[in-house]
Amino acid sequence: MAGTPRYVPQTNEGDKVKQNVAIQQLYKAVDGSLQAANNLSDLASAATARVNLGIDQPTYIGDVNYTILPTDSIVVVRTPLTAPRTLTLPFAVTVEARKRITITGANGGGTFSPTNPLTILCQGSDQLNPGNATSLALTDPGDRFELISDNVSRWSYVIWGIARGGTGAITAPAARTNLGAAGLTQTDDRSGIIKSPANQDYRIVEKLPVGCTLTSLTCKLASGTCTATLKINTTAVTGGAINATTTQQSSALTAANVANAGDALVITVSAAASAIDLSITLAYTRPLV
Repeated sequence: MAGTPRYVPQTNEGDKVKQNVAIQQLYKAVDGSLQAANNLSDLASAATARVNLGIDQPTYIGDVNYTILPTDSIVVVRTPLTAPRTLTLPFAVTVEARKRITITGANGGGTFSPTNPLTILCQGSDQLNPGNATSLALTDPGDRFELISDNVSRWSYVIWGIARGGTGAITAPAARTNLGAAGLTQTDDRSGIIKSPANQDYRIVEKLPVGCTLTSLTCKLASGTCTATLKINTTAVTGGAINATTTQQSSALTAANVANAGDALVITVSAAASAIDLSITLAYTRPLV
C-alpha cells in the first residue's frame, strides 16, 4: 500500500561477530580437510610434512642391524662396521611405486668391507631386480645402493661403485687397483755439488715432498778421492757406496732404497783425500698421484 513503511530487520553487532566466527571456523574445517585429502604439507607433524613433500631426510644408523621403514628415504651407516650387518627392506607393497631409497656409508665410503659386509635383505617373497635375488651384500667402501619399489613385490636397484664401472674407492691407488690400471711413475733426479767434501754427513734433501724409490747414484770428483755413501735418514742404501775419483762412476741401488714423504736424503763422506768438487746425481722414480 502506498505510503506504508516497510519493515527492515536490524542486525546488532553481536550477531555480526557470531557470523564472522562461524565463517572462520567453517573455512578452517574445509581448508584442513582439503589439506589432508590432497596430501599437502601444512600438517601438525614436521616429519609427515617432509614425507608428503618428498623431502629426503637422512636416517642415521650405527654399527647395528636395522629394518628400513617405508618412510625412510636415505639410510646412512654412520660408523665402520665391526661385524657383518643386515639392513632389512620394508615390503615393497608398503612403499609407494617409484619411491627411491638410498643406502650409503658416511662421507661416501670407508664403512663396508669384504670382511664386514652390509647385506640388503628382502622380506617375504620380495625380490631384487635384476637377478631375482632376495639379498645382496655391499662389500666395497665406496658402494652406494639405490632401490626403487614397484609397490608390489620387487625392488629395482643400482649400485654406484665397482658394479657400475666406478672405482668404488676413496684413494687414487685403490681406484687404480679396482680398475686394474697400473699406477704411472715418473723418473726424476736430484743433482748437486759439494765443493770441499770432508768426512761428515751432508743432508742433500732435508725433507722429501713425496715418497720415491731411489734407483742409482752417480759421483765424480774434480780432484782427489773419497767414499760417498747414500743414506735415507740414517740407514745406508744397498749399493749406495761409491769410491769417488775424477772418473764418473754410477751404482745401482738395489735394496733399502724406498723413501717416504718427509724422509731426509744424506750423503756420508769418508776417507776424503784432497777431495774437491764432489758432483752427485741421484736418480729415482715416484708415482704420479
